[in-house]
Amino acid sequence: MTCTYKPGITVITPTGYRAEALERCAFYISRQTIQPNEWVICDDGPDNSPPISHPSIYLKRPSTDNKAKSFTGNVLNCLAHVSYDHVFIFEDDDWYHPRYIEHYMEHFKDVLLLGEKKAFYYNVKLRKYRVNGNTDRASFCQTAFKSSFICKVMKLCEKKRDSAFVDARIWKYARENGIPNRLLDTRLCIGIKGMPGRKGIGIGHRPGGSFTSDRNWEVLKHRIGEDAQYYIDRFP
Repeated sequence: MTCTYKPGITVITPTGYRAEALERCAFYISRQTIQPNEWVICDDGPDNSPPISHPSIYLKRPSTDNKAKSFTGNVLNCLAHVSYDHVFIFEDDDWYHPRYIEHYMEHFKDVLLLGEKKAFYYNVKLRKYRVNGNTDRASFCQTAFKSSFICKVMKLCEKKRDSAFVDARIWKYARENGIPNRLLDTRLCIGIKGMPGRKGIGIGHRPGGSFTSDRNWEVLKHRIGEDAQYYIDRFP
């Protein structure tokens, strides 16, 4: 693990069995108005070759049937290879606005932990969405932190390797221990659910009555504009 970090930005992506989603993630990263200095991917899927051609660091782990251990193991492996002092989590199946990194960097001056509250989830396979009520924490895909917080994040991952809800532990620790943090009331990231490949563990992958139908894609179009067409074409 790196002990000293250079000024700049590292994006980390834990993944596995999600080649199509990861390729889309690469597109969302490539159009960021502020480009990361490196992109660290940890993949525990069955293929031994990178599914895309341009990550800075591509790491492989053995496959496991335990989704939670897969997720936390991939996160830990990514964090051990971070080189820069601002860490952004880009989950492979989510949507990111082109100014996502730029906007976060504008608010990072006096905090160690940064995120968006009231996460918006959209299941593209079922055309259903949900606005979450999380006002005291951010979803993992919407979380970023400075390098001085990496060791604590790793310890929180190690504490319960069989639990995928790392985001809840990170934000709870920050609240209870006076870690400078900020939750933005913006919608620059949307949790996309239902993409091909291994399903995640979160509620959006098994939406029930708390999700609202969007049969004509109007809500998604309103949220992400022309980017909605990518999902419309794949789920006619």
